[in-house]
Amino acid sequence: MHRTRVILENKHYQILKELAGKEKKSMSRILREMIDSYAEKKDIFSLSSIAGIIEDLDASGEDHDRCIYRI
Repeated sequence: MHRTRVILENKHYQILKELAGKEKKSMSRILREMIDSYAEKKDIFSLSSIAGIIEDLDASGEDHDRCIYRI
């Protein structure tokens, strides 16, 4: 993990603080979850963004190492 400083407007800080309290999570965790959700919605760094990059009709779930690592 990396530590970073984020400057928020008061309304954003209050929303984040309220969500963290309600969900009994840290504000950092809430931010990470928001970023993950946004990235998935935008199809960034999600499993769906790599779907279909390999097409092999003979492959099965047992063959994933062969497909990924070209063994």
